[in-house]
Amino acid sequence: MPLAKAVCEGILPYLDRPFAIFGHSMGGRLGFEVCRDLESRFGIHPLMFFAAGTTSPETPESNPAHDLPDDALIARLRSMNQSRPGALDHPELLQMIIPLLRADLSVSETYVYKPGPGLMCPVVVMGGISDLETTREGLEGWKKYAGSFKLKMFPGDHFFINTAKTQVLNTLLEEMRAALPQKVHP
Repeated sequence: MPLAKAVCEGILPYLDRPFAIFGHSMGGRLGFEVCRDLESRFGIHPLMFFAAGTTSPETPESNPAHDLPDDALIARLRSMNQSRPGALDHPELLQMIIPLLRADLSVSETYVYKPGPGLMCPVVVMGGISDLETTREGLEGWKKYAGSFKLKMFPGDHFFINTAKTQVLNTLLEEMRAALPQKVHP
């Protein structure tokens, strides 16, 4: 994935201390490929990888939306983001974000997994209990790509990272603290 390679090269100078990679939705697959690239090309291993609201890499997109007409795309986004019903009610804002969303969705929905090694680092997968797009079963598929695996479910839809923000941030902090070498944190 060319985008993952570009991200790796951009962040490489900052990886001289412990770090984790987090990816939500399309960012989950991108994050996975960044971790794989860092591990295989550079021998650099994140403390852990967090994949949120995204199915495992080999699972093809079952309901692509990137090429839907605008009105159908907006309807799909509304169904995914039930926790913020007014977020898509501003035509001027939609005009600005639809091209960005389409590009984001296109990268995710046209992603093709290339078989290869899983990750050496632990993988923590997060999902929204009410997410209609990403099921618990789809999230559990990450097990086979992980050095170790945990699944955490949160209240909310696909955008649970906003509605359960405090719980998500606490989980990130707890998991990273546990993964840090003892001499690094107090």
